[in-house]
Amino acid sequence: MKQVIDPKVRTRRLLVRAALIVVFAGLVVLMFNLGKLHTFILDNKNLADGSLTAARGGNLVSIDGREASEIYPGERSMEKVKGQRHTITVTSLSGTDKVVRRISLDLDSEMMLVSLPRLIAGKEPYMEVFVPLNVVTTAEERAGTDNSFTSPEAGGTDPVVIPTP
Repeated sequence: MKQVIDPKVRTRRLLVRAALIVVFAGLVVLMFNLGKLHTFILDNKNLADGSLTAARGGNLVSIDGREASEIYPGERSMEKVKGQRHTITVTSLSGTDKVVRRISLDLDSEMMLVSLPRLIAGKEPYMEVFVPLNVVTTAEERAGTDNSFTSPEAGGTDPVVIPTP
């Protein structure tokens, strides 16, 4: 004999299950945002156009209240952080000047180059997406580097790909 479930109980179960799905989806989104790793490259070099120069004595740079790192003129430093909102504090080594900036990052930005001379001067943009040189390739550089060849006996069939070690 089949047991009949009250329609009110069935509706209540459906609502509870739907609410649990929404809560779990919200937790997944929250954990993704909080756990996303970003890399800051702190650049203390003079600008190419000569408009701004790095601080002569160097700077102490702290991100999100962490231990400050010393960055001298012409140097770069790398910091890995989690989350989307960060506070960068730059203090001159003499201790006279202090600049605090709050930064919000996009989800798709993984490596950011922060120009300390621009940040200290308050000139925008002091932060830009960093693309390593070995990642940027042109079509000419990619041509002929796929390690494929066509055998003369094959008679013009598909190329044979040799895997690279």
